[in-house]
Amino acid sequence: MGEVRQSGRSVGEQWQKLRVARADRMDLAQQRDAEYQERMKGLSPSERFAAEAQRGGWTPADLVHQERAARIARRVCMGLCLLGFLGFLVFMYFASLFWAVINGLLVMVLLGVCRVQAVRHAWWEFQLQGRVLLPLRGFVSRPDLFRRLFA
Repeated sequence: MGEVRQSGRSVGEQWQKLRVARADRMDLAQQRDAEYQERMKGLSPSERFAAEAQRGGWTPADLVHQERAARIARRVCMGLCLLGFLGFLVFMYFASLFWAVINGLLVMVLLGVCRVQAVRHAWWEFQLQGRVLLPLRGFVSRPDLFRRLFA
């Protein structure tokens, strides 16, 4: 019985050490993030993008590859939205009202997720094309948002 208590104490001590080490790492990461945010404050969006690219070690080829991947992902999300909506309309035509309402709610939630993902990928694509870091709110307020989504 004494061995079990001893091993329980050692596990508890190890757990406490892990908690302290994690807290230290989190504090260090928050400090680094605060310093990074302070350095980025006075920079223009294109300068912030260049600093972020340098920090990440991105090459121009990496940026082109990411831009292409964002474009493909955006098109896939928009295609899934269209197919999901058309599928729902066909299902609604053949199903009873009860099943149409139940499945309609589920389909609308899934379509909402696809639309949000499409906007997110369009935002990333815009940032990579223009080599600027722009907040999402700034991207959504642009007059060419729908052209960027459906292009």
